[in-house]
Amino acid sequence: MSTISDSQIEEELHCEDINFFKILSGANQKNFFIIEKIFNVKIDSRGCDIRISGSSQGVLKSLDLLKSFYKIISKGYCPIESDFTLGAKILKQKAHSI
Repeated sequence: MSTISDSQIEEELHCEDINFFKILSGANQKNFFIIEKIFNVKIDSRGCDIRISGSSQGVLKSLDLLKSFYKIISKGYCPIESDFTLGAKILKQKAHSI
């Protein structure tokens, strides 16, 4: 059995609108915790800045998911916790982005 080492990286995302950030993070940052658990990453935030660290694959998928939900939120849809759970699980299982 071979093991492929996945390098550790860190990416940042800035939300232009504090209200979008609040929806994106969820109550008590619950949506971030969901993403952390599914992708095995660490998400930190300060103000409207979000920092994701962990394996390159986990970080890039988490970033892709957050950017996708940010676009959805900017169009007026307010996703709920289960949307984040489902979106993260789909993205983790598939090789393509949302």
